[in-house]
Amino acid sequence: MRPHRIHPSTSLKAALQRHGVAVQYFPNYVNRTLRPHSVDALLLSFIVRGRGQHVMGETVFAESGGSIGITYYDEVHDILTDADGMDIYNIFLDPAACVLPTMPTDLRETLHVILPQHHGFRNLLNRAIHLEIQEPEQLAQIAARLQREIETPAPGAADAVSACLQIFLIECCRAARRSGIHASHASDTPAWVGRLCAHMDAHYAQPLTLDDLAAAVRLSAGYLCRAFGRHTSKTVFAYFIERRIQAAMLRLRTTDDKVIVIALDCGFRDLTYFNRKFRQLLGCTPTAYRGRLRGRQ
Repeated sequence: MRPHRIHPSTSLKAALQRHGVAVQYFPNYVNRTLRPHSVDALLLSFIVRGRGQHVMGETVFAESGGSIGITYYDEVHDILTDADGMDIYNIFLDPAACVLPTMPTDLRETLHVILPQHHGFRNLLNRAIHLEIQEPEQLAQIAARLQREIETPAPGAADAVSACLQIFLIECCRAARRSGIHASHASDTPAWVGRLCAHMDAHYAQPLTLDDLAAAVRLSAGYLCRAFGRHTSKTVFAYFIERRIQAAMLRLRTTDDKVIVIALDCGFRDLTYFNRKFRQLLGCTPTAYRGRLRGRQ
């Protein structure tokens, strides 16, 4: 079946432009026919009640009440339900349009892993992320309040939207820390790929060489390069550099540190190389990125 693209309604577009977030609620949603589609946004599909399947090509997640599927920009997918249906919140995010709420220090890195902040960070492993929520009814109350503040604005609505979204994202990060991140990947993806990505996520600031990374998963450097690219669509060092850039984006957004200090702290050897890689990925310099974000806050 040929996939189609869903274009957000006028009201959803307005909410994304104003707040960087939009919400839809579908109570008793029933879908028994696979209709692959995509959306140009980060999509959090929060299933409060019901059972079914989240289908993404060859990857299929079993869904039930208390699960959140995070689908990346333009990723083709669909959710199938059983005959009893589901209660689903669709939460659309567009970090490029509006700054996301600042996370507590101990959750900031987690947020950047589960919600990549730019199209360029897409790979075969983060096409979709699956989280398990322990108390879905409580989180549903936050989602409902978030939707109400967006759709029925009152004095202080912008701050209320930001507060609700922050709480929602905190719960997502807690779920990721508590029970892990179930990422989409082909069934033949070896476990060492995930271990290597986790190793680079944790040690991005260190001057690791290809031999260091190969030793971390007990493989030869040549085999590592070939297999990693096949399973992720990225070279090893492209992934490593992108992880450093994501960390730098967080620092640019949340601190007043000098750009050169951020570059060095995030593992870059010099400012010129950092500026060049940043521009290649995001289309602007680190200084321009920081200024653009602060202009939206």
